[in-house]
Amino acid sequence: ALRLLGMSLDALGLPAEALQALDRALSLDKRNAATHANRGQVLRALGRLDEAAAALGRAVSLGLREAGTELGRVEQARGRSQEATRAFAVAVGTGRPAVLALLDHLATVPEPPADLAEAYLAAWATEGVDHTLLDRAAERVLEPLRTQPARLAVHPVALAWLRGGTVHQPAWEAAFVAARAWL
Repeated sequence: ALRLLGMSLDALGLPAEALQALDRALSLDKRNAATHANRGQVLRALGRLDEAAAALGRAVSLGLREAGTELGRVEQARGRSQEATRAFAVAVGTGRPAVLALLDHLATVPEPPADLAEAYLAAWATEGVDHTLLDRAAERVLEPLRTQPARLAVHPVALAWLRGGTVHQPAWEAAFVAARAWL
């Protein structure tokens, strides 16, 4: 009930009062992931980004993967691109909006993390999403390996890209042919 009160107060434009209600709710049940997520959203609206990131991170750690999208937005606002990418990646399996948030973010990241193969694969498997931005991110991750077939053949993002998408660029097709020959 206190969580719903907090959400209602926030919807009414009373974030300070909403935060009080959510804090009271958490004093009764510290493991309620949804309450941590709601608290993070209110803290973000109040401009208290460090606290918002902590609350949303707690929600994610308690199993509410959907909170990763909001955590990604907070990390972007904090100027922490790599952390934002990881947060968006956590939420990818929760549906199309999370994939779109990850793709929008990847379009702004000069060097996407290379250790998010599972998130890339889940994103490529999502129906109704333009995968062009995801392909570009994979290209940026793999560019240093284009002429190194042995390393390209075993790179997790390359494997995910081959499983999840169709590589249409001639230069990449040649690189993957060489990688397959190496195997």
